[in-house]
Amino acid sequence: MIDARKRRITLLFIMLALSVVIGALFIGLFFFTSLEQQKERLTVSAQSQVKLIEAIYLHQLANAVEYSTNRLRQPLGETLDQIVEAHKNYQGFGRTGEFTLAKREDNSIVFLLHHRRQDASQGGIEYHKTNEPVLFDSKNAEPMRRALSGKSGTMIGLDYKGDLVLAAYEPIKVLNFGIVAKINFSEILFPFIKFGIIGGMISLILSIFAVFLFRKISEPVVQALEHENVQLQNSIEEVQLLMEHTVEAIFGIDLNGDCTFSNQSCNRMLGYKERELIGKNIHSLIHCKHSDGQNYKSDECRIYQSFRENKTMHIDNEVFWTSDGSSFPVEYWSHPIFKNGSAIGSVVTFVDITERIFAEKELRESEDRFKKAITNAPYQIMIHAEGEVLHLSDSWTEKTGYTISEIPTMHDWVEKAYGTKNLAAKALKTFQHVYELREDDNYFGGEWPVTTKSGETLYWEFSSSSLGVLPDGRKVVISMAVDITGRKELENQLLQSQKLESMGVMAGGIAHEFNNLLSPILGYSQMLIDELHEGSSQKDDLQQIYSAARNAAALVKKILSFSRKSMAERQSLQLKEIVEETLKLLERTLPATVAIRQEIEPNLPPVNVSSLEMQQVITNLCVNANHAMSESGELVVSLKNGTPRKCENIFGTPVRGPFLVLAVEDTGEGMDQETINHIFEPFFTKKGVGEGTGLGLSVVLGIVEQHGGHIEVESKAGSGTKFSICLPVAESEPESVLDSKDKARLLGNERIMLVDDEPMLTKILSKMLVKQGYEVSSFNNCNLLLKKFEKFPEKFDLVITDYTMPEMNGKMLAKLLKEIRSDIPVILMTGYNKSVSEDSIQEWGIDALLEKPIEIEELSQTLRNVLDLKVS
Repeated sequence: MIDARKRRITLLFIMLALSVVIGALFIGLFFFTSLEQQKERLTVSAQSQVKLIEAIYLHQLANAVEYSTNRLRQPLGETLDQIVEAHKNYQGFGRTGEFTLAKREDNSIVFLLHHRRQDASQGGIEYHKTNEPVLFDSKNAEPMRRALSGKSGTMIGLDYKGDLVLAAYEPIKVLNFGIVAKINFSEILFPFIKFGIIGGMISLILSIFAVFLFRKISEPVVQALEHENVQLQNSIEEVQLLMEHTVEAIFGIDLNGDCTFSNQSCNRMLGYKERELIGKNIHSLIHCKHSDGQNYKSDECRIYQSFRENKTMHIDNEVFWTSDGSSFPVEYWSHPIFKNGSAIGSVVTFVDITERIFAEKELRESEDRFKKAITNAPYQIMIHAEGEVLHLSDSWTEKTGYTISEIPTMHDWVEKAYGTKNLAAKALKTFQHVYELREDDNYFGGEWPVTTKSGETLYWEFSSSSLGVLPDGRKVVISMAVDITGRKELENQLLQSQKLESMGVMAGGIAHEFNNLLSPILGYSQMLIDELHEGSSQKDDLQQIYSAARNAAALVKKILSFSRKSMAERQSLQLKEIVEETLKLLERTLPATVAIRQEIEPNLPPVNVSSLEMQQVITNLCVNANHAMSESGELVVSLKNGTPRKCENIFGTPVRGPFLVLAVEDTGEGMDQETINHIFEPFFTKKGVGEGTGLGLSVVLGIVEQHGGHIEVESKAGSGTKFSICLPVAESEPESVLDSKDKARLLGNERIMLVDDEPMLTKILSKMLVKQGYEVSSFNNCNLLLKKFEKFPEKFDLVITDYTMPEMNGKMLAKLLKEIRSDIPVILMTGYNKSVSEDSIQEWGIDALLEKPIEIEELSQTLRNVLDLKVS
């Protein structure tokens, strides 16, 4: 019970203290409120008086009239009179309220005017009725001292009488005066002290009553409120943590567009601190311009549009501006905020999409590059997805003639491109296989014949790779094809060339040995013919031997021409003369039932050819044409400017023009394509046994290719054949092939060294040289010749050496001879060697080249050319 009483007394004292505190707080609150109101009234009064006085003074100053020289009416006195007149009925403020007007003179404050409330007890305005001047540095009249110092404001301080007052002070700058509106602080304080005592008593009574009521109802309510407050505080903290740590930037705005909150991501992206955003107009701060710098009007702002139209706005093509004046692209959502069913603002969430835009740009550029690369690829590309054709490169359409609208599916493509059922079925099976590829797999499809829209057959080499999967689950494949039609043709040409090349190697070896055998036959028979008198039967027999040997030599040249290794001498000639001369000879040998017609254009340019070889070409073609016509029909030989339809040599290398085209056309049985593919092969013939060797067209091909030309065949079974030979035009003037030359043998008396590993050949050549007047030292061994030359280098005038010998070849021997004596002329003999040519012997320092078999006229002429050149 005592404890309860103590608790009640304690509670009573607590409530009393609370009442006193609450009363004091209320009174203090009212006091300070009243104090602020008094300050405002005093300030307004002082400022209005300043404006009034300044207006009166300026008016008097403006109306001042000059009565005499340098004599003006003084407007100050007039001003004070006007002020007094204006305030006769002024009621003032408060019981102790007063305003004073003063000026500073030296170190004193001189009061010009006092004004109190107008009533009988106060007497109203006082004019020039002041106390004694107050020292400027004294403690009194602090408000006036501040006013005269040019300051304005309010304060609690001592007035000129030493009373504690609340004062508002203002300077009158045009007069250098000060004005103070004041009221005694006790007048302000008294009502509140009185009301405080009364209020305290009432509060105490109410507090005592409330304490019992509080005990009954407050405790559970307080507990519930505390619990809710804790939950609310936790929720607020969670929301704040969520907002501060989310990646998306978030800010809120009210209906004026002013920022109400912002999270860290927002502040970081925009470059502002939170205090720099709160209360600021967001649109004018970060959203005032478009990306191109044009102004963005606030009435068009789509952030505001959300609370204006009560709907969420989603924008992904605008920019926000940062504190440093830069901008960045954003995607934002503006959601309206509702309270009591009405929008009170919006919450805006935004993200920086710079990287996304860059990635999208890179992706678009990559897609454009990919499409451009596929479209303009030099090879054929098709992109397809399990039966549907998605894209064709331009090259695919150009090669085949089919557009994607004509082959929208793989079935359409296979049906058009692969004619036979077996091939089409195989192609469909192959394409089905490529759809099973993994993304890192490649598939080589091999070579396929493709039929174009025009019916032409091309050969393509295919490969395929997986490109992934479409959203609908279909697998995408890219198939690439390389057109190898030209390569296939070149492979066939190369095969043909290799056949010719192998035969050429064999022919070259035979030619070398055969020429060594023919040389003594020709040499001995020629010398014996020269020694026998005309009409001798032996001379006629030798003449037949000599002719047979020459024919054998010509056959060797044919073999070498077929192998494209002949080194026949060429001249700039009129091909027209060779054609006409050859046809005259053929008219005597071909049957009369074969009509020969010439079609030769006038004024044709010369060609650089061997007359003998061109005669051989024309003769072979005409003889073959005669056999094809079964010795009855028309043979047309034409010669004109131009190029054939296709001009490439056997290796596929283009032949450059301008050209002359020599054509031989017959009306014979013609040839099928299979035959045309083999006619230039060595020993291929359709003639019967004993009717031909099969070397004719091979020799023709060798000669034409050797002349830098091209031969083309046009023929169909049953409709005749036409051979067109394309020969490059010569740059030099032609030489007549019909001019006769003096073939007299040229004699000499020089000393000659001769070496060849064939004793029979050195013997006949020595005799031929001695017969021509030369002094000859012959050897069958290079080392013996070299030793003798080292001893007597000045004793000999010329060396003749074979190229192919066992100890060393002629090239090596010539080099050693030149090292001993640099001016010794060297002539090289060869039966056949692919590395020996007119150009090569000049590089080796050799003066002339003799081809076996060697005849006396050729040997004599070559010797004189070399020796006479040395002398000159």
